[in-house]
Amino acid sequence: MDFIFKGFPKAVFSEQADLNLVPSDFGDEMINIAFDDEVVKRLKTATGTVASPQIFAEVSVTLNIKKTSPQYVAYKDRITSNTVIPGQVDIYDDANQHYTLLVLSVKPAGFNANGNDAVVQFTLQGNMLVNIDLIQQLGI
Repeated sequence: MDFIFKGFPKAVFSEQADLNLVPSDFGDEMINIAFDDEVVKRLKTATGTVASPQIFAEVSVTLNIKKTSPQYVAYKDRITSNTVIPGQVDIYDDANQHYTLLVLSVKPAGFNANGNDAVVQFTLQGNMLVNIDLIQQLGI
């Protein structure tokens, strides 16, 4: 039996352990992953369209970090020093499934200083491998 459990979501960086996040660092919304581009582009031809599968999909990951978490300071400091993050990050969702992102950068998604918000949002942008089985079948 599988469970959806708020104890699972986390972000684990391969080369930047100081940016790792565990469930206690997150606010209520925790993590949101959104695709910024199509994973299969449709190319026009004379007789219709053909599929052109991508190897990578651009994604944005919104991290809702509590202002009281020590990781909030780590992310804020990272933005002021170097927004490029070397290595990769493994994002785990509430069903303990993981997603690997490569070629990373971080930016603030916006914040509110009126004292009513318990979290600050940061956005990781990177590439996720997609269409892996198809690419292997093609021998690429």
